[in-house]
Amino acid sequence: MSKFIVVPAQDSSFLLKEAHYFLKLTNLQAVKQYDVFETSDESELTLVEPLFEQGLIYENLESFNTSTAFRYRQVLGQYDEVEEMTNRIIQNIEGHDLSLHHSRIIDLKGLTEAEVKTFKTYYINETETELVSFNALNYDMGVSQGLDLQEIEGFNDLDTVGLQELIKDYSMDLADIEVVQAYFQSEAVNPTVFQLKVIDTYWSDHCRHTTFLTELTDISVTEGKYQEAIEATIAEYNDVRDSVYANRPKVKPVTLMDLATINAKHAKQLGLLDNLDESDEVNACCIRIKVDVEGVEEDYLLYFKNETHNHPTEIEPFGGAATCIGGGFVTRFQVVVTFIKQCELLELKTRMHLMNQHAMVNYRNVSSHNVLLWDIVTTVTKSDKVLVTYASITMTDLKLRGWN
Repeated sequence: MSKFIVVPAQDSSFLLKEAHYFLKLTNLQAVKQYDVFETSDESELTLVEPLFEQGLIYENLESFNTSTAFRYRQVLGQYDEVEEMTNRIIQNIEGHDLSLHHSRIIDLKGLTEAEVKTFKTYYINETETELVSFNALNYDMGVSQGLDLQEIEGFNDLDTVGLQELIKDYSMDLADIEVVQAYFQSEAVNPTVFQLKVIDTYWSDHCRHTTFLTELTDISVTEGKYQEAIEATIAEYNDVRDSVYANRPKVKPVTLMDLATINAKHAKQLGLLDNLDESDEVNACCIRIKVDVEGVEEDYLLYFKNETHNHPTEIEPFGGAATCIGGGFVTRFQVVVTFIKQCELLELKTRMHLMNQHAMVNYRNVSSHNVLLWDIVTTVTKSDKVLVTYASITMTDLKLRGWN
């Protein structure tokens, strides 16, 4: 029999504004939110309850089941960050043999049944989340039948028409799938569905930025206020290209990616990046600097990492590839600056602290929660191969007693 820990979350002012001004649900008084942690193992539940600030144990959720409330969870198979990090802390740090399943309740005080339905239609993105009852839930995903591991029979023998038919279910274009086919023909094996899906995902615009790498063969500027400035910029770009790629045997295509990165190449050519740290790892920027540490100058590497998506990011890699919807709609430019000391042995101390942050999950599903940033203990052994483990752990009103 399941029991529940219910944690009141902060009312969402963002969703309240969305409901008032976008959905025209002006009778909505507040968007009440609750995080629900469910388990059928009651043995250690009372021991972990103090970890949740304002969290209480409930035998059932009937008191929350009102005409203005609904409950939802991540679709099984979708990554639930709150659930993952809650269980990591409970099991790895606190040492309890207990797993909790996470869901959320939203209560829309002041709305009619029809208005609640309107809000749910707006809020629930069925790709990521699903409405569930207020009863105990089944979290068993079952056992995979392994269909994706089967070979695609006759793949290597498909003609152009056959390949075009195949890629209707993929994001690859004909040129992409022809490259894939040529590879598997050279290996004399047919690919599995799983292999094609991995390639398809990795070659998607989200991962490969095919839009940025599209060759621009004919650029024209329409008449307007900024025509002269844009044409001057294009002319300057072409002049810089002639200089940077003067000794290149093959002409480099004109792309948006080249336009965005050529200034750094030109600066390096002019000798203006003498403190640039170069390695096999490709980073947005890594420079060598001197840092005053208690009166003594020490060598550090300063990393700038630019992310153009809401999630996933280098800092928070577990959010899932929902950026085609969420990131495309609420793209943010995030600069992450990390100081890394160059030495033979460096241990980064573990620290935890809470900070408030609003996280937009996608254009229909927006949540507000607390974020727990956890600098995981990391050992660096070589200055030329610096490794830093950094995790951004999202929790909702989870307070670790005794940590500063």
